[in-house]
Amino acid sequence: MVKYNEEYSILDGEGYGEYCLECGTELPFGRPDRKFCSRECKNRWHNGHHTKTRNSKLRVAHVLEKNYRILSNLIVSGITSLPLTGLSFLGFNPLYSTCSYKAGHREMRMCFDIVYCLTPTKISDIAYVDTILSPRDKA
Repeated sequence: MVKYNEEYSILDGEGYGEYCLECGTELPFGRPDRKFCSRECKNRWHNGHHTKTRNSKLRVAHVLEKNYRILSNLIVSGITSLPLTGLSFLGFNPLYSTCSYKAGHREMRMCFDIVYCLTPTKISDIAYVDTILSPRDKA
């Protein structure tokens, strides 16, 4: 049971004796479910807590951009098929794509607007999506 004085501040109860999640100082008053001693501590804790997620998203975006750059350069060079060993030497990571689907027995992948067929040993049929659509599909 929480006891209140005339100013409605907590004298004892659930909120008393808790500690700030960021700096560890004791929280002697306030709401019973209070977790931080100040806005600064709250912001610092949330920024630190979400840094891992933010960094993970940035790493994935970087890998996708690198894959796209490699595939785009292959298309410009006229190369439509390449062994995965050669691609990994260029820095391509086959685990990252923006879309994956089956076309018959073939596993098709996309990296933004580039589509390709992925096999255990190579990728083939590398092309931009708009070049493989028929004029009827573009309308």
